[in-house]
Amino acid sequence: MLVAQQATPFIGTLLLANDFKASYIDCLLARRHAAYLNKLRLGSALRGRVESTLAIEQLRCLDYAELKLRLQSSHVSGPKIALIELEAVNAEPDIVDYEERE
Repeated sequence: MLVAQQATPFIGTLLLANDFKASYIDCLLARRHAAYLNKLRLGSALRGRVESTLAIEQLRCLDYAELKLRLQSSHVSGPKIALIELEAVNAEPDIVDYEERE
């Protein structure tokens, strides 16, 4: 029983980490797009189209949330999940460069 308890987080991480990293980056980019576009002054017609686009982009965050819950249900710790997120960001130079420009 103890081996199964210790193996569950390892197996969960092994199976889900790559998809989780990709969905984290997708969600992060969707949130950044939303923050950037919400700062723009747009006419009402264009604003409506932008808001529709942003709503669709936010669907990317649902994948991230689902995978995060699956990791948590596999007993992957919060610090380990945060480390996976950090690894994802560090693997994407465009995101790091974007953060430095802000």
